[in-house]
Amino acid sequence: MAKTVSRVIVSTDDAEIGRVAAGAGTEVVWRPEEISGDTATSEEALLHVLGEIKKQGGRPPDLLVLLQCTSPFTAPEDIDGVVRLLGDGGYDTAFTGARTHAFLWRRRGG
Repeated sequence: MAKTVSRVIVSTDDAEIGRVAAGAGTEVVWRPEEISGDTATSEEALLHVLGEIKKQGGRPPDLLVLLQCTSPFTAPEDIDGVVRLLGDGGYDTAFTGARTHAFLWRRRGG
């Protein structure tokens, strides 16, 4: 686990994911159906988790790190590096990505 991360929360609507996440020692926030479909956004999930923390009387995080389920191989040291940049470098937001020249789907014609 990243050394700069003190709390891990998994947002899901899937019982198996919730079971595995809880078994790994994370907190699980159950996502309602209206923000669980294919058109749901990451922002909706984040806002829901923050709302649940507030409802339970908890303190909101000083810094929020979103690790998408589509990035399972993100190294803990990379998370620590970004968190340190945000804490020490005067930045308030970071986005990570990878350059790619891979084929991208495009609609043909009009």
